[in-house]
Amino acid sequence: MARGGIRKWIGAIGVVLTAGFALPAQAVFFSSNFDPLGPTVAFTGSGLFEFDDACLAADNTYTAAQCHLQLVHADANVTDDGAGGTANVHFGSNTASMVDLIISGGTLAGINTNLIGPAFTNDCTPQTGCTLIDWWIQWQSDPDPVFLGRGCDIENGCDAFGIAPTVTFTLVSVPEPATLSLLFGALGAFWFARRRRLP
Repeated sequence: MARGGIRKWIGAIGVVLTAGFALPAQAVFFSSNFDPLGPTVAFTGSGLFEFDDACLAADNTYTAAQCHLQLVHADANVTDDGAGGTANVHFGSNTASMVDLIISGGTLAGINTNLIGPAFTNDCTPQTGCTLIDWWIQWQSDPDPVFLGRGCDIENGCDAFGIAPTVTFTLVSVPEPATLSLLFGALGAFWFARRRRLP
């Protein structure tokens, strides 16, 4: 192989390596399922959290900013047996209300947030005015892992709807963006190696 060809292929390998090392930190996703306390007022649901996978390397309590923690979304399925009503409340993405996260044994063990909300629902059964209720949710590592409230504000607090003492965090497998980045890096390397051979 001519020296020019060798230089091209060395340059191409360099492009691939640069693409690989220039990748941002990979994110991990954990689902959070929760179950209620109390026979008359109940809610179940789940949340999906995202943060940097580097935070799993050492057991510690990390601030939300350190790990780029965010709530991707959350849903609470609400049943009020006293009023005979049910509803699904959807909470969207939230970063501002994240406080910290706890890593233990190389996995997510707890999350602390401020109140997240308000969220409203439009699928109440029966239609008894619950579409006007503003719902709020909060994760706490202690004493009550998930709190659901309504009508919350900073000055007057919340009308507590219920707590969920049983919370589990599960690692969710997701496709890695690195795969696509390396693919595009390889295509770029191929173009780099071939471009001088074109007329």
